[in-house]
Amino acid sequence: MNADPRRLLLHGYGAKTGQAFAHFIDPDREAWFGIDDPMLAILERGPRSRHYRMTWDDVLANTIHEDADGRAWRLHYDRKNDALYLNSDKE
Repeated sequence: MNADPRRLLLHGYGAKTGQAFAHFIDPDREAWFGIDDPMLAILERGPRSRHYRMTWDDVLANTIHEDADGRAWRLHYDRKNDALYLNSDKE
């Protein structure tokens, strides 16, 4: 794990972290890979949606953000601290 992860979403979203993430990436959608529009729609509906938890787990496992320099970043959710991070694939 990257020693200095970049925070994406901070504390306090709890079970709605996936929903907040879906709204957060919407304007920057083309820089995210491994997540499609149907997955975003499920997350946007929130944790009461039938497939929300499974979809959020898939997003956490497979989604990559590519920054302007072409560097790849993966999601990491710290459940204990209720924080979502981006960790670089490269140290």
